[in-house]
Order: sequence, then C-alpha cells, then structure tokens
Amino acid sequence: MTFLFFISTILLITNKQQNAPLALSFGVVAIGIMFLPHFKARRMATALGIILVLISGIGIYKSIGSEIVGANTFQTFSHGTLLETSDPTKKIEHGGVDGQFALMRNENYYSKNYATLDPSSKYVKKHLMDKTGFAWIIRYYAGNLKQFNNLLDVAAKDVTAVQPRAVGDFVRNSGHKPGEQVKYFTVYSSLLGAFFPGKYAFDCLLAVGFIAVYSVGFYLDIKAKRYMGILRFFLIFGLMTVVVFVPIVSIVGDGDADLAKHLFLVPISLNMSLLMFISDLMNHTLWNTEGDEVSE
Repeated sequence: MTFLFFISTILLITNKQQNAPLALSFGVVAIGIMFLPHFKARRMATALGIILVLISGIGIYKSIGSEIVGANTFQTFSHGTLLETSDPTKKIEHGGVDGQFALMRNENYYSKNYATLDPSSKYVKKHLMDKTGFAWIIRYYAGNLKQFNNLLDVAAKDVTAVQPRAVGDFVRNSGHKPGEQVKYFTVYSSLLGAFFPGKYAFDCLLAVGFIAVYSVGFYLDIKAKRYMGILRFFLIFGLMTVVVFVPIVSIVGDGDADLAKHLFLVPISLNMSLLMFISDLMNHTLWNTEGDEVSE
C-alpha cells in the first residue's frame, strides 16, 4: 500500500506541469507513514519515496517548454497584474514596464479574436516578457497586497466550480447548443457554490480550523502511541496546504485564466477532509482513535 501511494502520487504530480507544487503537499502527507508501527526497516524506503516525490515535482516543473512559459508569463500579466486595479498603467510603469501594455488587460496568449499586440512578437518579448518574469511578479504583488488579496478572492469564488464553464459537454451533432453542459452531476457543487463564502481568508480559516481540530487527536495519539491519529493528522495537514497554497500558485503562475482547472484539487481536498471529519464524528474517533486500533 505504501508503494502504491508513492506510485499514485508521482503519477498525479507528473500528469501536468501545474501539479508540480503538489509535491510539497504530498511530501507532508507521506511524513505520517514514518509513524506506522513495526516499520523501522522501511522508514528509509519511505524517506526515499518522499525524495522521489519532490524530485518528480522539480522534474515536471523543469520540463515546461519555453512556449508554455511564455504563455503563462503573458497571462500572469494580462490576467493577473492588470486586474482588480483601477489604475494598471501607473502601477506597471512603477514596476519598470511601459504603460501601453495595460491595453492588453484580459487578453489571452492564444487569442481567438483581434489582439492589441501579438504576444509572440519580438517587440512584446523584449519590452514585456523579458521584464515580467517570476521575480517581477513577486515584487509587484508584494507592493500591491490589496490587489493580490482581491485576486485570491476571485480564486476563492471558483473553488467550488469543478466544471470549467468555457467547455461544453456535448459533441457537435448531438442536438445540444454549443457550450451546453450537463447539470445532473453537479448538484452538490452547485449547492456548495451557492452557500460557500467566496473569500480566501475564509478558506485559510477553514484550513486552520481543520488542522487545529485534528492536532488535538494528533497530540493524544502520540502520547498513547496510536498511529492512526498521527497518520490522519499529516493527511489533513497536507490536504490543507493544497487549499491554502494552490490558489496562490495559480494566481502567481497564470492569473485568473483557467482557474477552475487549476483549482480542481482544492475542492477535492476540502471534500475529502469534510468526509473524514463527519466520519470521525459519527464513529467517535475525532480525538481518540483507540477504537480503530482495537479493530486493527
């Protein structure tokens, strides 16, 4: 099972470049495996598995081609730094970028319609792309924290949107309208989206709440030398790092472009944690996993 966990994790991380940051979250989850009983001989193998998970994250990140890097850099600028601000021209000029590029707000790298400037042109590369790399984006958001928080709130509103709105679910000759989507599989997410607060601060508080609740069981199980609560705590902790950090990585890496796709694992992590919480409440194992130990 441990071997299967690491194989599945590496396959998930290497599925696409956007999953590279997940290596850190699943590295945290894997720490819990170290506490399994009668496992001393395998702890070295577990440590090796964690290292391989981290290497897979670095490897998939390094494999990103120059064209994709260019597209992400451009959309981070046009769908990120130019949004949620009333005066983008002044702000980017303060960062050393020509104010005329503020006209590219909301434009895509692969534009379907008329584009103000060709994103792949030498002029844009020299005067925009070469100046707005990762370090520039970090400095920009560090100096405009309110704008960055507003963008994180935009991401928080899309946390429950597991179905990308821009893509239809039916083929052309099916008789359905272009872009029409299936609704009967999205009842839960639709209801959750209607009542779930679209604030990043709430998501962080929710993550802190989950970690705080399960840290009590973690402490009690360490004292009683019960491994289930320890393993469970690191699983919750890892899932909550997904909830907190994936929106940040998505905004910094690609702005608000394709947010539903980039944030897909955030609702998955939240729903898994919620199911575990309800299960532990019903089985009276939230702060005491002694019943699990006896059954094992």
